[in-house]
Formats: sequence, structure tokens, C-alpha cells
Amino acid sequence: MLKIIQVALYRIPVLGWFIRDAFEGAPDAEYFFYANVVMLAILGNYLVGQISLVLIAPLIAGVVLLAFKKG
Repeated sequence: MLKIIQVALYRIPVLGWFIRDAFEGAPDAEYFFYANVVMLAILGNYLVGQISLVLIAPLIAGVVLLAFKKG
């Protein structure tokens, strides 16, 4: 089941490239992915307002949990 989800995530056009690089790329690619997620949150907060943080909070929580699991 996990392999199906992984393949589905990799098939998303641009985001899939970043996710694949974070998991299978160079050792420091993971940190660049996390930095991009944080920059996306900051940009969303700037453009839309605080509601953007509420909408992407589950994504941020997932990324943090993955970071603790891998580390």
C-alpha cells in the first residue's frame, strides 16, 4: 500500500520531482525540500493571509513528523 502512495506522489508533475529528490537524491536535498515548504508557507501567508497557514497546517505537521521519523 505504501508503494502505491509513493508512486502516486512521484507522478505529480512538479511536486513529485521535489519529493523524489528529497527521498532518493543527494543527502542534503531533503533539507532543501524542507526549506521550500517553509518558503511556500511564508509566501502564502504574505499573499493570502493567515488562512493560508490554516490550510497548509496538516502538510507542515506531516513534514515535521517525517523529519522526526527519519532523524
